This record gives sequence, C-alpha cells and structure tokens, in this order.
Amino acid sequence: MVWCYCVASLAGKKYEGSWRPSFIGGRRGREVAWRRLEHGVVKLNIDGVLDHQNGVFGTGAICKNENGDCLGVLAAPGTSFLSPHSCEFLALVNGLHFCTQSGFARVEVESDSQQVIVALDSSQENLSVDGALVEEANFLMRCFESCRWTYAPREANKAAHTVARKALEHEFPTYWWQIFQIS
Repeated sequence: MVWCYCVASLAGKKYEGSWRPSFIGGRRGREVAWRRLEHGVVKLNIDGVLDHQNGVFGTGAICKNENGDCLGVLAAPGTSFLSPHSCEFLALVNGLHFCTQSGFARVEVESDSQQVIVALDSSQENLSVDGALVEEANFLMRCFESCRWTYAPREANKAAHTVARKALEHEFPTYWWQIFQIS
C-alpha cells in the first residue's frame, strides 16, 4: 500500500499503512467525521483544480473501501480553459470511468462541489454548458449495481484535491491501484 501512503503524505498527513483518519479538522472549528460505508461499497472522492495562467487543469479521484483502505487513485491532467464547474464535472466523469474500469459494483460519490450534487439530484435535462458532462455522468452511474452521491465539505475532500493538484505535474493520466477482490 505504498501509493496510499504517498497520497496521505501529499495531503500533509503521516499515517502508517492505509490512510484512515477518524476525524479531519474543519474550518471554523468544525469537525468532519468519517462515516463507515456498507460492506462492498466503494467511496469515490473527486475534485478538480485549474491553472488558468498555464491553460491546464487536473482532476483527481480516490477510491476507498468500507474500512477506509485506499483501493485506487487517478490523477488526470488536461489542457483547456475550463470553468471551475466544468472541471468538477469532468472530475466526476473521470472518476466514474475509473470505477467502471476497476469493476466496482456499488459506488458512493463524494464531491465538494455543490453544483455537481445539485445537478445529479435534478431530474430535468441540464441545458447548461456542462449538460453533456452531466448526461455522461448519469449514463455511467447506471452501469453500477448502485450509485449514490453526497456533498462533502472541502475539509473532507483534501486528499482528492491533492491528487488533482498532482495531476498538473503529469503529462498523461496516472493510475495507482491495488489488486483486490470485492465480495
């Protein structure tokens, strides 16, 4: 689990083995508690970052099991002048592709973008510039046995943000994963 330790180190955390904080400090004294998932559910944390000065963006995705063990990480760079919301939607799509390719059946998505969560909650067609990304995300979510999504405060999404930042340093998408069996 060396790469999980690396992701924890990138986020400024020092943990032995898997990265499993029980509490993550929040802004304004708020504590964000880690919630255990149901057996067989994979949590997908996503985030996107922009560097408008250089015309690049990065998306990050981290998959963890019900114990908080890191199962896979995706850092995907790109070149374009995206809006912050488009970058977050692209992080969602990239993360969902990563989960389908990894063979996960039950996924719970966490994003610190309220716009992503509101768009996923809506039953109406999204006619914004991000509408195609929302439709692709909805299509991908139907590939899973179950797929839920929730808002996570920025404090609870620091690792995915760190991975997205690291994507800016890469020329091509970078994957890290552990070979495992989900029962």
